Amino acid sequence: MSIDRALGVASLVAIASLASGAAAASRLIDCRVVRGTIVPECNGAICNQGRWTGDLGGRFVSRVTSIYPGQSGWIFTAWTRVELDEHKGRVETIDEGTTPVANDGGPDLSRSTEVLTLSEASGPYQDYAGTIVVVGGHQVGMSTPYTGRLCRRESTLR
Repeated sequence: MSIDRALGVASLVAIASLASGAAAASRLIDCRVVRGTIVPECNGAICNQGRWTGDLGGRFVSRVTSIYPGQSGWIFTAWTRVELDEHKGRVETIDEGTTPVANDGGPDLSRSTEVLTLSEASGPYQDYAGTIVVVGGHQVGMSTPYTGRLCRRESTLR
């Protein structure tokens, strides 16, 4: 088994364990689709700040925390924080992504795919869980659409 496959299997097992534990203590209700566009403002080679428009409108910052080659492209992790407009709160995500190999052998961040998992929030999304998918090149200055589903957690512990 390749290292990439082993890491993938281990990640799925860990996610399933966390999900089953969370499911025992809460259930997801009141799900809503969120969508909009990430509009980066570049401050160097990597664009790590700007605006989100649409349902999660606000200013964002993000950081890539790791990036390494896989068999069919590059794999990376990151985090993102969106300060919602009008001081309505904050949304923070833990991000995992993949990007194809560029002609020079490095990552082609203009064609990345990311899954952002809601890790913390305040304001209207405080008790929510969910994921957001981003496909495109916001890391290199391209406006990029996002779409996802966020659901309110209701405690089943009484």
